[in-house]
Amino acid sequence: MSLPVLNVCDLFSKEAVSSSVAVHDLNVLLKNDVFIPKKPHRHSFYQVLFIEKGRGLHRIDFKNFSIDSPVVFFLSPGQVHNLVFDNTDVEGYMINFSEDYFNEFLARKGLIDELCLFKRNGEIKPIYPGLELPEFRRIIENIALTYFKKPQYWFEKIRVMLLEFFYLAACDLEKVKSEENLKSNQHILKRFEDLIEKHFSEWHHPQVYANELAITANYLNAKCKSSSGKTAGQWIRARLILEAKRLLVNSELSISEISYQLNFEDNSYFTKFFKSGTGISPSDFRQNLNK
Repeated sequence: MSLPVLNVCDLFSKEAVSSSVAVHDLNVLLKNDVFIPKKPHRHSFYQVLFIEKGRGLHRIDFKNFSIDSPVVFFLSPGQVHNLVFDNTDVEGYMINFSEDYFNEFLARKGLIDELCLFKRNGEIKPIYPGLELPEFRRIIENIALTYFKKPQYWFEKIRVMLLEFFYLAACDLEKVKSEENLKSNQHILKRFEDLIEKHFSEWHHPQVYANELAITANYLNAKCKSSSGKTAGQWIRARLILEAKRLLVNSELSISEISYQLNFEDNSYFTKFFKSGTGISPSDFRQNLNK
């Protein structure tokens, strides 16, 4: 079973074909019975889902999130997800944009990762606006209005408003952390996350990552635990399990081939590893998804 990989223009129309950004009113989409992909799929772009009203279920990389509005979801390229609303009584917006669209006007190209809103490794953190809801709404509605009316310089204006929105959301997410500890931990953990994303299939042990980061394995472990409550090894294993799940649901590869692709010594060790992390064997996981 191969999951579709959608680009910015594939979801509903070809309106955005000449650009790298698209904005959609969720209420209009649902009321007009426009197709919203309900089955698992991947994106080639970033997506912001601002849901001010509505109920349903959002499944992101095999984790279920009840839609308890108001809520904001931040999705990265490559994440597997599907979204199902209970009914059409929904208010909110969907914003899709490419990495180049946001980055090409910034001096700091890695800013979108530094803000820790878009997570590629399964550590999804939806934002639940409280007192800040009016400000969230103001920016999102201005983005939508600019996109739909397309005044002069609309393409550039939306970039600036997205940056404002991301800073607002990042402040809301990180408000309980001190700036000094945040910078120190984020620098190490961001590099660790980047290394995991690049090498998880070949580097299975924390010591290899610690060597690359020029720190001790114990220090890396302490930083991981203080940030997430999980050890460095758990971070690596979680990424391996996530990729295994993605391959099981998203390819025709056999379990032995997946084991080989993820650099496990043999199929039995991979099966034991997967079951210890999920409570279910790879074959049962695949069968359950295909029911």
